[in-house]
Amino acid sequence: MVVWVPRPRRNYLNHVILRILFGLIFIYVYCEYLIYYVTQVQCGWSVLNKESHEGIEPVYAMVIADTHLLGSRNGHWFDKWRREWQMHRAFQTAMTLHNPEVVFVLGDLFDEGKWCPEKEFNDYVDRFNRLFKVPDSTALYSVVGNHDIGYHYRITPHLAKRFESKLKSPPVQMVSIRGNHFVLINSMAMEGDGCTLCARTVAQISNISNILRCSSGSSLCKGKKRLAHYSRPIIMQVSTFTIKLIILIKYYTNYLKFTARIAEFYWSLCQRCCAQYAERDP
Repeated sequence: MVVWVPRPRRNYLNHVILRILFGLIFIYVYCEYLIYYVTQVQCGWSVLNKESHEGIEPVYAMVIADTHLLGSRNGHWFDKWRREWQMHRAFQTAMTLHNPEVVFVLGDLFDEGKWCPEKEFNDYVDRFNRLFKVPDSTALYSVVGNHDIGYHYRITPHLAKRFESKLKSPPVQMVSIRGNHFVLINSMAMEGDGCTLCARTVAQISNISNILRCSSGSSLCKGKKRLAHYSRPIIMQVSTFTIKLIILIKYYTNYLKFTARIAEFYWSLCQRCCAQYAERDP
């Protein structure tokens, strides 16, 4: 049996189908590509109120953290694909629109780095380099996190060494760009128990601290190595809590003293409030 459809009706159906098809294509392109540009085009670099000192241009740096690329243990394959696609598009859009000259990744690059065998770790590194690929004009530096090699007491020399060699990420390094000095620190090596990794980290921090002292003209300088342009360092480290970027006023030890004074202030404030409450309601 042959069903005959009038020509005007067939043209209408074809028109509707084409509109639906083009609508679906537009939704896909917008949601998977254009939305990242629409969102990030509203962002921009901060405008400096002061002119650059001695003709030195500002440094445009982007900081990301906790990419947590999934491994073979946790997460569904579709979840892994979806996450990585969204991170890839967001990152590459930022590269295109804002073109930072340096990118810092503050820890937990991988979700299962502390458990995975060598072959899977190599796959991890390849995926990371593919998803967060930067142009030749942009430098990328990584700081190790607890998900990458484990917490302090679970770190083995093998885990620490393979991350350092594959990602070119030593426990401590100073990156200087036009008089701006970024100090990247492995916070898991700051336990202070004299372990091999801790001793190496503390020694490197002491060396960088001495270079900064000498560069600032301090009388405590012990050495001849100096920086061409001195400025207060920016310390970047991974924390097991929520803080991922700590900008120090002076040095790492000064930060500890500063937080101690803050804690002392809040404790004295709490004591005064409790005393006033006790007098008001004995």
